[in-house]
Amino acid sequence: GLYAAYAVRPDSVVVVSLKNGGVRSGHYFNGEILHLRFVPGSGELIVIQSVESGLLAENQTIAKIWNPASPTGKPRPVRLHGYEIGWSDIAPQGDQVAFSSGKDIRVFRLDNLLDENIRIRPNGERIIGSLAFHPDGTALAAGYDNGSVVVWDLASGEARFHLKVAEGWINKLSFSADGSRLQVNTLKGEIFSRDISPDLIRTAAQNEYRQLAAFTPEQIRNYDLEIALDYSGNFQRL
Repeated sequence: GLYAAYAVRPDSVVVVSLKNGGVRSGHYFNGEILHLRFVPGSGELIVIQSVESGLLAENQTIAKIWNPASPTGKPRPVRLHGYEIGWSDIAPQGDQVAFSSGKDIRVFRLDNLLDENIRIRPNGERIIGSLAFHPDGTALAAGYDNGSVVVWDLASGEARFHLKVAEGWINKLSFSADGSRLQVNTLKGEIFSRDISPDLIRTAAQNEYRQLAAFTPEQIRNYDLEIALDYSGNFQRL
């Protein structure tokens, strides 16, 4: 919150103090800058840019980590050869970063930018339009072009659960501070908020079970109720 970063030219970044407006540092990146974002807790910047590559001078996107406290230091590249970065997000702890081309997702730890920590497989033919790390850093939510959200486990690479939220493209996701709710924004301007913790659904079912008659197949599928309601004696009680 003490500094702001912006591109003074298509290929150059300046970091200024928000207290006095003074320039802290700057860097020339030799390629068009597409996106800038500070890494929480470190003061470093993730820089995503477009550069020419190959004999045909084709544009490709690359990502680098730059420390404004060492302006003459060389930015650290993320190993994403030939990967078209469309979306990215940084874990709240500042220890992980995720990139997506729109199909798969590639997650790196900030202390090892040369090797993927995990790769999340494509979700069929669906196209990713947004990413958001869970506050505890163990999961990553991805919003898709058909209005669905998948919360992916970052240890196994498997889906924790799926949500069908809207009919259109999801272009923004954000978790509540405790990770129990997910806010979803669509390109149509719609805003949804969903309970996404199976514990919340399980608790509600246990406390209110006398009022529950049945779940539709769509409810079971959209809210992953098979997992959320999996506790001893559940179906006898219901």
